[in-house]
Amino acid sequence: MRWYFVRHGHSQWQAGLTADDDSALTSIGLSQARCLKPWLAAHFEGRPSPHVVASPLVRARQTADQMGARYEIDGRLREAEFHVASELPLPVSTMNPQCRTPPGRRYNQFRHGLSAFFHEWTEESRGERDLVFVCHGGVIKTIIRIVFDNNTIDFRINNCSITCFYWDKVRWKVEVINDTHHVPTEMIT
Repeated sequence: MRWYFVRHGHSQWQAGLTADDDSALTSIGLSQARCLKPWLAAHFEGRPSPHVVASPLVRARQTADQMGARYEIDGRLREAEFHVASELPLPVSTMNPQCRTPPGRRYNQFRHGLSAFFHEWTEESRGERDLVFVCHGGVIKTIIRIVFDNNTIDFRINNCSITCFYWDKVRWKVEVINDTHHVPTEMIT
């Protein structure tokens, strides 16, 4: 069973065109999202189609629409309502990832909710089908922190990038983080 996390396409909020954090995709965001349909078809050719789940926010739903697959909505995939990085703990040093400061209360609540989501979907899917989650950068980064059990790490997650984990009998393994090979270089944001 593989879990694919797809970040939504470039949004009007990211482009500075609106203050509404539940904004639609820009034209480049729609183009990025269209690149996911051939990726999905090629990646799952000859295999069972994945179960696709999207955040209820407009930019994630528009991205999922462009993929051309049926999907369901799960509200637990919503982006945090705060800047996640500002709530992360600081490490003791560059070579010691133990926390020098505790994570913020809002981050702890956000992480706890995503951890429950992760465990519930793991139990529900039972390895029957691969899963594709269309969601947000803060969600994907927090899921990575849950898998690594380390709140001090951070990653760049580009729009319409793919991050993939799989279960290998005794532990989660990372297949790829922030893969954008399916998006033309000039469209990567």
